[in-house]
Amino acid sequence: MSTWTWDQYERAWFRKLPDGSSEYISNEEHMTDRLKGVTVTFREDMREDDARPIIEAIRLLRGVLHVEPRVETSADHFARVQIRNEVRTKLFKVLE
Repeated sequence: MSTWTWDQYERAWFRKLPDGSSEYISNEEHMTDRLKGVTVTFREDMREDDARPIIEAIRLLRGVLHVEPRVETSADHFARVQIRNEVRTKLFKVLE
């Protein structure tokens, strides 16, 4: 068995086998998906002026082409209320 450098270990991909052991997959066998973007969601709604530094920081990241803030709408509010109600109803059923 050859000795790996840390750099080689970081780039290595492993596949989990049915018996629980792992098998090395060479870089040629592993293809990564290409992303055209990501969505960032804040933990809580925040004021636009409070979010501005975060938005600007994301714009400064290498490879970022466009950042567009989304304002909460009434549809967002209704969806949250419905989800909250569904969770509350399910929780009460479990506690009965």
